[in-house]
Formats: sequence, structure tokens, C-alpha cells
Amino acid sequence: MADSAESQQLPPWKALYDNLGELMKAWKAANESALGFHWKKIWPFSMFWPQVDFVRIGRIMDTTIKHAQDQVAITKRLLRGAETMSDGEDLRNYYSVMILYMEAFREVCSQLQIIAEMKQKKLAKGKVRLLAIYRTTATYDTAIQSMSKLGFEAHKAWKGLAPSRSTAP
Repeated sequence: MADSAESQQLPPWKALYDNLGELMKAWKAANESALGFHWKKIWPFSMFWPQVDFVRIGRIMDTTIKHAQDQVAITKRLLRGAETMSDGEDLRNYYSVMILYMEAFREVCSQLQIIAEMKQKKLAKGKVRLLAIYRTTATYDTAIQSMSKLGFEAHKAWKGLAPSRSTAP
């Protein structure tokens, strides 16, 4: 995440935006792997092809949550720095929305991690209550909806940056 020499030259708001993009790629891949439909997951094909590695998905989500937590800490530090700037109203708005968005993103990742753990337990022939899976999936859907609403706000804040700051992709 933004450790190369090229990314060292990026302004902090652009680096934050790029890092969020990388975290979203990891979440989308894990989401598709854990919850996506594929014909290889259907019986009898599942007997021939290896199952989804839900343990790995759980570890990826754990790492993603830690990186998102680091991004929240960095964003809070940037927000404190933007408060001293006289022309930093757009940055303050952007950073405050990004903190909320990253918190919602962490919640989504933690719910996906719980779902992956349940599916791994079920795959290992453990007892998992169907009602618990439904409740967790419903909580996951709710978390995704709240993250989507905050994503719209974050995108508005990104577009609201001064033209000299925003080189929106």
C-alpha cells in the first residue's frame, strides 16, 4: 500500500484514496470468493475441485481490517493537520467523511470474516446453526448498505476537493 518511491510523492489525500482502492480490491475478491456463485461449488463438481479456503479469506479480512485501522489513524492525523490550514475546509470535510467510511468498511470486513469462519466450520462438518448464518448474512447486508451510503458521501467529498487538489480518477 503506497510504499513505493512514486507513492511517496503523492499528496496525502491522493494516497489515502489509492490505499482505499487497494483495500476495496481485497474485500471484493474475498467477498466474491466466499459468497459468489460458481458451478464448481455445486455437488457433484465440488467433489472434484478443491473447496474455497475460508481460513485464508478470514486471514485476508483480518489483514484488511488492520490496514483499514491504520488508515483511520493516518486520516485522523491528517484531519488534525488540516484543521490548522486556513483553506483546508474541503480537506477537513474529506478526511472526516473518510474516517466514517473506513469505520464502516472495517465493520463490513469483520462481518465477512465471521461468515467465512462459519462456512469453514460447516465445511469441516462442524455444527453451525442456520439461523446464525442468516442473521450474520443480514448484518453483513446491512453493513454493506451503510458503507454504500457513506461511499456516496466520500465520493462527493472527493469531488468537492479544490480543483488544485483533486485529480479524480
